[in-house]
Order: sequence, then structure tokens, then C-alpha cells
Amino acid sequence: EKGDLSVWQKPLNHIECIKLKQNKKTPPICSSDNADFAWYKDLESCVTPLPKTNNPEESAGGAVEDWPDRAFAVPPRIIRGTIQDMNAEKFREDNEVWKERIAHYKKIVPELSHGRFRNIMDMNAYLGGFA
Repeated sequence: EKGDLSVWQKPLNHIECIKLKQNKKTPPICSSDNADFAWYKDLESCVTPLPKTNNPEESAGGAVEDWPDRAFAVPPRIIRGTIQDMNAEKFREDNEVWKERIAHYKKIVPELSHGRFRNIMDMNAYLGGFA
């Protein structure tokens, strides 16, 4: 946690996870590899697979910026054009909207600056949000 950011960090890839799964079967790796397919389907107790990599030091899905710069950097999936109707410019515009929203929320709820609240959500998040 630092400033406006609180981050749960995913692993770089699932190479170690898959090795561990050979001995321990729960939770299983999900059968679908589409992490964006979450609406209107039953919840499963499984781990969504990351894109495959061959090197334990390789970041699944592409190289990303270090924190805290990563929070505002265009993700590799968007740079590659794999997200429908999304591009780097739209992502940057959405980032600016969120910076304005956070500044506004901090004005009307000054306690937000003190890290005393968790799981605050804006239901119109689009690409972003904060919790």
C-alpha cells in the first residue's frame, strides 16, 4: 500500500503453480482461459490460468512496468490489441478520468487520504476502479 494504491500482486506466471498442482490437486486450474468471461456464469473454485510461458522469469502476457508506474501504464494486452474496442489512447483517457474522480472523492471524503477505508467501489468503473 502506498498513497492511492493498494495492490494484490499476481505471480509472474504459473510455471511453479502448475508444478505444485502435480502433487496438490486443489484448487484446480480453471478449464477456461478467458479471465474476462465472468458474467452470467456459475462461480467456480479454481485458479484462472495465466498465458503460458517457458521461462520462470518471464511475465505471462507480456512485460509490465514496475509498481507504482504499472497502475497507470498501458497493459500489454491493450498494446497488442487483444481487447475488443480498446486501444492505448482510450486507456490513457480512462486513466485521466480516474485521476479526476479520485481527486474529487478525496475532496468530499478527506479520510480517504489516510488509508482507513477498504473495498470502495465505483459501479461505473469501465477500465479502472479502486478498492
